[in-house]
Amino acid sequence: MFIDKDSIQMKIPGGTYASLGQYLTEVNYDYPLLFAEGSGRNLAGTMIADFNGIYPKIKLQFGPLSRTEYQMISKIINKPMQILRYYDPELERYLEIETYPNGHNVTNSQIITEDQLNEGFEVSFISRKKRPSV
Repeated sequence: MFIDKDSIQMKIPGGTYASLGQYLTEVNYDYPLLFAEGSGRNLAGTMIADFNGIYPKIKLQFGPLSRTEYQMISKIINKPMQILRYYDPELERYLEIETYPNGHNVTNSQIITEDQLNEGFEVSFISRKKRPSV
């Protein structure tokens, strides 16, 4: 849950945490259930599956950023792996998860300076490991 400006933090391995809340306009929490290969329904319609776990996906919507802000954030999100710290409302505690990004796209209709801001963008971070059980 995006509870305050410091509830979403990110770091690259070996780095320090950076709070991203001040740059965000929205956070979407997705908890996809992953089942083993061969899962599905039998002829009677009964679901037969081996549950592998929940692999959180956190989508961050960044608002307009200055050139300096974007350069700072892009150094974190353009890495093949990040560590994301967020508050999990179901587990009622902070979790630290190793993630990979899905990439992002920034559209600008003007030259970005310190006074002119970009138009914002979104990027999702997908957990590399399953979330701890409740």
